[in-house]
Amino acid sequence: MREALDDLRRPAYIGERRCWPCTALNAGLLALACAVVARATPIGAAGVGLAGSAAIALRGYLVPYTPQIAPRLAARLPFDVPQPADRAKRPPSRPPGSLTDDDLAGEVVTERLLDAGVLVAEDEALVLDESVRERWRDEMGSLRALEPDALADAIRAIVDATTTVDRVETADGEWFVLSEAANAVASERWLSRPIAIAEVGAVGALDGLSREYRLAAAGPLRLFLERCPACEEPVEATTTAACCGGPGPNGPDDVLVCTACERRVFTYPG
Repeated sequence: MREALDDLRRPAYIGERRCWPCTALNAGLLALACAVVARATPIGAAGVGLAGSAAIALRGYLVPYTPQIAPRLAARLPFDVPQPADRAKRPPSRPPGSLTDDDLAGEVVTERLLDAGVLVAEDEALVLDESVRERWRDEMGSLRALEPDALADAIRAIVDATTTVDRVETADGEWFVLSEAANAVASERWLSRPIAIAEVGAVGALDGLSREYRLAAAGPLRLFLERCPACEEPVEATTTAACCGGPGPNGPDDVLVCTACERRVFTYPG
């Protein structure tokens, strides 16, 4: 029974991420439906009410596609819709960074990964070679077992000698802060634990490539993650938007987020 309920739950739209305006709207529509059904059969109305209430409680909404429709409706309103306290899906106070900020063209990196067999063209899409995925998974497993200070040492071992690595604990969780000695604050890159494990693991798995390409590919390869590097739970594609709209003037990001620890592992290019 518990497993069946877990399958029905939509963590992105319940709990602290529940959108109360949408909940109220769906509850109102459910009440209207129950009133209509009650004219024909009170028992049927009770069943509709029970099923609809369960759907709202477990999924956050009853009307299909509410999360897709609601932001469009909210954008037309002449006032701001109150947002839920969405600490898991919204961007952290410091946006996740990467091992390197070298400006190596994405097309160049992609071509090199294709030539090396890391990526494979399949049905007009690019997929990660399974043998590479296995090596990457093994590397991440070893890194996952490390204590935080040891993981920081693993990061130091692959970045430039001029790059400092500090470990920081914040309300957003554990971070590894990379900075260049010459301009420390301006060059800071904050890596969450899942991203650090994923990228250091990718560098280790791509042992057939030069260091430059391994570092450049480590960030983009997070697109192909199927499970969270830190807790091994599935990741899902979602958005940083609250149900009735997105944060910031530039709108929400499309992201891959762990379904369990709720950490972002990849941000799709805008």
